[in-house]
Amino acid sequence: MGELLPWERELVNWAYDEDNVRQDEDLYLAQLEYIRCLAPCADDPECPKADYILSLLDDALRAAILKGENLDLVERTASWGREGKRSEVQQFAARLLRRISYLGGIGPADLQAALTIGRDLLVSVVCEGDVRLFRETEAEWLVQSTSAPFGIAVIDKNSGRLLRYSERP
Repeated sequence: MGELLPWERELVNWAYDEDNVRQDEDLYLAQLEYIRCLAPCADDPECPKADYILSLLDDALRAAILKGENLDLVERTASWGREGKRSEVQQFAARLLRRISYLGGIGPADLQAALTIGRDLLVSVVCEGDVRLFRETEAEWLVQSTSAPFGIAVIDKNSGRLLRYSERP
């Protein structure tokens, strides 16, 4: 991992201080640049915020996948997570790899497959939400999240590939 920068050490200190909670910190911390220092905390069984941090990482990386950006970072994080100490981190890594696979397609997708793809892409690892079929066309499934953010994944029926993502219908 290498030497942490001063601001990264501050984040690690925050991760281990269960009483240090700030309003809207999730909006600030769900950023790709924090993965390097927060990922080890998410995998530490002794870290009181491990699950919370894992959800922040999941939100940031899920957004990157939906935008088709920083995929090398997503793949590196998935590779790291496969070797994780915590089963939650290993499951997180497997889900990242599935999400990446949807960008290239997984083969023909019936409705059940489209809902599974949509769930993997649209629902956070710690979210209670689900997905539903929003619309069907001759060539596409439009799958919508049932909880905020209410995004829509457009999935190609023939290839099982994510064609595009929209935050609005």
